[in-house]
Amino acid sequence: MHRRRGVGVKAVKKKAQEKESYASKAAEMEATEAAHVGAFLATFRRSLEAFAAKHKRGIREDPVFRRQFTAMCYETGVDPLRSSKGFWADALGVGDFYYEVGVKVVECCAATRGENGGLIALDDLLDRVGDDAISRDDVKRAVAKLAALGDGFRVINGDAILSAPAEFSDDAARAVEVAAARGGGVDAAALAAGLRGGDADARAGGALRGLVDGGFAWVDDQAPARAYYF
Repeated sequence: MHRRRGVGVKAVKKKAQEKESYASKAAEMEATEAAHVGAFLATFRRSLEAFAAKHKRGIREDPVFRRQFTAMCYETGVDPLRSSKGFWADALGVGDFYYEVGVKVVECCAATRGENGGLIALDDLLDRVGDDAISRDDVKRAVAKLAALGDGFRVINGDAILSAPAEFSDDAARAVEVAAARGGGVDAAALAAGLRGGDADARAGGALRGLVDGGFAWVDDQAPARAYYF
């Protein structure tokens, strides 16, 4: 009996050692694979930098080429807009380019707020900017950078730019999105139907009143249900 117990203990220890060995080998293989992937991406990024330097003019002047290039960058974990310093700004000026686009967006939105309440169609904005080298994609990327800074800019339904104060609520933004999807108008019931959490009716009413008070919307009392237009 004593010897059997000893054999059993040895077997358990052996299995534990084998399991530990397998785990160690698996971790080693994962580390090796990660190193290979990292080396591949580093090599690819260097190639990307060389490509960018060679085609600098095309990237800056051709909207389609620029969109394809930035998409390729993001796929490899490179953000060409991340900083105004370093290779991407020095070699391409892309940081400066999108900064310039952002300035034009801000200026256009400010100049037209009186006639559109802060909501401008993307195509209308491009027409007013009047620069064929700037595409819809460029404007969206520039607005995304403005939004990240908390400047109250956002893209609505992919077709319009909303410029609003920093305190512009998520419910108010949702009202603008619903209105855009419905042809420009929204009523309290339609907005409330898309709100989750809390008293949806009260939230919808508050958001719509705030939009009217802020000059972003006007009211149509002739409709079957009171409608708000932007």
